[in-house]
Amino acid sequence: MVAVLNRRLLLVALAGVVLATGFVGATAATASGKNRVARRVTLAGHNIGGMTRSELRTEVVKINKELQLSRVHVTAPKGGFSSTGAALGVALDINRTISEALEVGHKGNPIGRAAGWVRSLVSARPAPVHVLVDRDKVHSTVRTLDPKPGVEAKEPSIARKGGVFIVVPGQTGTGIDPADVAEELPDAVRAGLPVKLKVDRGRVSPRFTTADAEAVARQANKLSSLALRIAAAGETATVPPGALAGWLEARPVGGSLRLVVNGERASGDLPALIPAATKPATETKWSVVGDRPVYTAGSAGTSCCDPAKVEQLLTDAIRRPPAQPIALPLQVTEPKISGARAEELAIKEPVGRASTSHPAGQPRVKNIHRIADLVRGQVILPNSRLSINNLVGRRTAAKGFVNAPVIEDGRFSEDIGGGVSQFATTLFNAAFHAGLSIPTYQSHSIYIKRYPYGREATLNFPQPDLVIENKTPYGVLVWPTYSATTISVTLYSTKHAPGTQIAQSESKSGVCTVVKTIRERTFPDGRKSTDTFTARYRPQEGVNCDGSGTPVTSTTRPTATTKPAPATTSPPTTAAPPPPTTAAP
Repeated sequence: MVAVLNRRLLLVALAGVVLATGFVGATAATASGKNRVARRVTLAGHNIGGMTRSELRTEVVKINKELQLSRVHVTAPKGGFSSTGAALGVALDINRTISEALEVGHKGNPIGRAAGWVRSLVSARPAPVHVLVDRDKVHSTVRTLDPKPGVEAKEPSIARKGGVFIVVPGQTGTGIDPADVAEELPDAVRAGLPVKLKVDRGRVSPRFTTADAEAVARQANKLSSLALRIAAAGETATVPPGALAGWLEARPVGGSLRLVVNGERASGDLPALIPAATKPATETKWSVVGDRPVYTAGSAGTSCCDPAKVEQLLTDAIRRPPAQPIALPLQVTEPKISGARAEELAIKEPVGRASTSHPAGQPRVKNIHRIADLVRGQVILPNSRLSINNLVGRRTAAKGFVNAPVIEDGRFSEDIGGGVSQFATTLFNAAFHAGLSIPTYQSHSIYIKRYPYGREATLNFPQPDLVIENKTPYGVLVWPTYSATTISVTLYSTKHAPGTQIAQSESKSGVCTVVKTIRERTFPDGRKSTDTFTARYRPQEGVNCDGSGTPVTSTTRPTATTKPAPATTSPPTTAAPPPPTTAAP
């Protein structure tokens, strides 16, 4: 009995010692104040015990970065999605998290602190994790990544009618509700990384109410007489109230529906209000001197003004109209190809050249010359394409084209732009010899003997087109020249993989003749490759490949033939091309 009593007294004494020690330890920890984390404290699974305030900040910033990069997996009926913390606007409230981590073990009454200190001897003490969620980002990401979006909810907005802003009500949608995701994110983050959460799929209400939009409309109507003063490039102007009204819109910002200036709309109107602020960039241009390409470097220009900066400045101005004109920063506009880039393109020598002939003085010659003028000076950048139809567009009288013969459905006819196919054929053959890729082309349906047999291309709008692709590491300058009876195209670059015709064969497709031409290209490392070009010719005007149709014979029209024409194209030589009859661009 005495022994049992002694053991009990010993336990009580030990407990007293432990509590006393805990009291002393807790008191000492408290004495260190808010500058050091208590022992065995964790934050989101990271041990932060004993860290100074500075060390703790470094650790919290690190944890926040991990959260930004971490995957967030959203599960929902009929399919969810994965994103990142950054895309969903999730972040730690760094200052609050630091402050409360430092309070763990340092707050409460002395007995409670002592008990907590004792518990820390055997278990960790988690610090609270405070999470911020950017609801605008959540909304944007959910609406983008929802695999079964249904009908998107529409937020209430404002519109101008009869000179007054009115409310356009919002509409309910269906899908994953961004509000549900935003609500679940904080607890999901506290559960650890990667973040996982589960939500329902169903009705999605607008985030904002009609009352929210009415408040924005009232604010917009108050600005109906506001005339903002703006300044740029040493010039000042007044934005008329009517123009300003056209820039205003309701937009979700920071979780609220607010009145903002649409920067894109404003920037579209500003050049007319401040003309002096717009100075177009001077483009880099090429010319050919003695069969040698030379360039004149372009220079930067300015435009008014950067849409994002305009939006911010003018939105601030409508909330607090300034006494002085609003200084709008100009936007620098660079030439499409800078001087430094032009040097890198290494356009220095002829790599492909072709010429074809035609009678002088015909209307079609005007069209050949016109399209040559429009294409001259174009540069095909590495890994880029030149589409003649995209560049020139539809051939019209307003662009300087005239009526001339064309081939339409296997018959000769007339249309504006007739004859441009001779230019296309000449360019095709220059690209053939340069070793460039020609992914899009189509031969004439009737062979005309002024063109290389089986190696020619026709044009119409929007199809057929001629597309030249540059897969070399150098730029390619397209330089057409002409005389009264000849059209020539020279391509300038650095020699890479010149092409040569090594074989040609014929086969029948009904009564039509199919011509296959094989080109061999030799690359800088000695490697050789071949590709094949195909042309299909009717035997006569008006006759289809299946033999149907009515033959057309006329001594006044070009004659169809299956006989190859004399060679009129050649690989590049050092001979200079025919001089242009018009000034180069």
